[in-house]
Amino acid sequence: MPHKKIIPQLHDQFFLATMSDVKNARDFLKAKLPTEISSRIDFSHIEVVSPVHHDKKRYKKLYSDLVIKTILKNSGTPAEVYVLFEHKTEQHSRIFYQLLSYMVAMWGEDVERAKRERKKVCFRPIFPLVFYHGSGKWKVPTEFSELFCCGAELKHHLLSFSYTLFDTVEWRPTIEDRGQMNRELVLHLILFREAFRRDSKALKKAVDELLAVAIINNNTDHLMLVFTYLAQTQNLDFEEIKRLIKESDMDEEVVMSTLGTMNVAEIWKKDGYREGMEKGVYTVAKQMLLEGADVEFIARVTKLSIKEIRKIKTSLH
Repeated sequence: MPHKKIIPQLHDQFFLATMSDVKNARDFLKAKLPTEISSRIDFSHIEVVSPVHHDKKRYKKLYSDLVIKTILKNSGTPAEVYVLFEHKTEQHSRIFYQLLSYMVAMWGEDVERAKRERKKVCFRPIFPLVFYHGSGKWKVPTEFSELFCCGAELKHHLLSFSYTLFDTVEWRPTIEDRGQMNRELVLHLILFREAFRRDSKALKKAVDELLAVAIINNNTDHLMLVFTYLAQTQNLDFEEIKRLIKESDMDEEVVMSTLGTMNVAEIWKKDGYREGMEKGVYTVAKQMLLEGADVEFIARVTKLSIKEIRKIKTSLH
């Protein structure tokens, strides 16, 4: 087995590959946004937009992890709604400052647009969502007002906002989740949850889920992406992955036939992590391009060159 290479920004890449897929973003937001928000959103209109925000006062670009644009239901005007995703593997109260910086930059863009069009400023509704998967339960408050050092009687005079939290540490797929989310998304969420644990039973269930998705999707690039994330986070080599496949509850003949058709086993035997890493990175870049992400942002996340990303973009046409 070749020497394992640690993939830069592994978790960020897997998160972006997951949530920049419109079907995954739609299913996740339907299931996990508060009902008073999700019930007002028209999920037939959903778009992944550039997470680059221009802060003119500081002459810099701000990069949030992901921004999803949609619209309100039954609105007299096409009211745009934005969900601001922040992906975290560590926790810190500066999350509020980060989220607020992104939102202020986006509202600044609204002011500039209103000036150009000579219209009244109409700030877009932005709902921040923190997607956390780490080694321990998330403990940072979700209400900004809880961080102010003053009595409760003053807090209603101060700036306040909250974010929706999804904590994989505490998440377990329920019957309702499986009814609302596609199977690929459920698999990815399980892999996020297990990324910092070494639970053999949970790992076996994850592999069972992975193989079921592989048989349904018959998609080599996706399978290589998932295999690579699983192998890196669980420190597995090819022989260990092969053992897990044989020990799964899936029909071994069907599984091996599917993997053989996609030539996954041969790729891993021959090139190990290098090939899985390359396919994983290119899959992320391709998916982000298809959803309209900014080329510079893709380069920053994947570590691919602008030239490589433009080449991938050309191949999509």
